[in-house]
Amino acid sequence: MMSRTAVLWHDGEKYTFRKFSESVRDSRQLSWKLECGDARGARLEVRVSGRERFVHRLPYVKTNCSGRFEVANDSLALARIVLHLPGRAPTELTTDSGAVLEMVGS
Repeated sequence: MMSRTAVLWHDGEKYTFRKFSESVRDSRQLSWKLECGDARGARLEVRVSGRERFVHRLPYVKTNCSGRFEVANDSLALARIVLHLPGRAPTELTTDSGAVLEMVGS
């Protein structure tokens, strides 16, 4: 069973998103693009990209010790979020460093 929830606080308002659609999820290039929506009609577009030279790849041991898996991380990734609210112009939020992206698997 999998449950996904994203929460965004913007201008003093809390938005909770539960409907997700991933169009890109690439742990090799450390790139993630998704859209999500909430029950009130708000929609969020998210794109987070790791900086290839600065991605850390670390081996982890499974909790049952049955093997290993790799985790890719960039703590200074690039991010772009576009918030679409009904009846309002889209709001774009960006950072050219400081977003954290961590992925397991492909």
